[in-house]
Amino acid sequence: MIPQTEIEKFREENILLKKQIEDRAGKTVDQLYEERAKRVRDVIELREPDRVPFMVLVEPHRYSGIPKSSAYYDHITLKRTMRKMAVELEPDMSEPGFPACGAAMTELDVQNFIWPGGPKPAGYDFQLPFFEAAFGDRLECLLELPKGKILASIEAVDAVRAKEILGGHTALLVRCPNVCKLWSDGQLESFIKDLIDKSGSNGGLIIVLMPDKARIEDMQAMLKSIKEYGKY
Repeated sequence: MIPQTEIEKFREENILLKKQIEDRAGKTVDQLYEERAKRVRDVIELREPDRVPFMVLVEPHRYSGIPKSSAYYDHITLKRTMRKMAVELEPDMSEPGFPACGAAMTELDVQNFIWPGGPKPAGYDFQLPFFEAAFGDRLECLLELPKGKILASIEAVDAVRAKEILGGHTALLVRCPNVCKLWSDGQLESFIKDLIDKSGSNGGLIIVLMPDKARIEDMQAMLKSIKEYGKY
């Protein structure tokens, strides 16, 4: 149970942060939200936006060092981290962080799921079966769905082929590889710019960044650069 005093403190932080954002941007947070929302809607509805929208998915424990168990036992800390990511990286789309109640799961004797901080240590990695397969030969099936109504979530390696087939019909949500352990930030930035060149013509493209090991300052610099590069 989160103490009421902590909840009130979190709300007060939000009010102060809202004022700081509006003073810095010269716009209300509602206006800033609408700018981002319109950018994403334009892509989905096959209109050319002002620039390519970006979504950033970073694991909270990597971003601020909080334990993975925070999602189950320390919800305010999780929300502070998700808020910090949204403010510092300024993505067009952001994962808000959906906590679960570890205490309730323990009380209910959940047996079909293992989570950090409960049956396992606070830093335990999730074990989740996830199955994927090549879909390139079935991309045409998406043409049977309503035009300008959905996003096709695909890997970056499939983006060019998908654009050839689905361009003008279905927008692409392209997931870039988690390669910061193997590539430099400059190499990843070059990869994204090449992706924009090959798959971003006339809109229809949203890029998802999932950096697995990068400094905040480096992520900010890379996002600033590729946002500028992605302008139409």
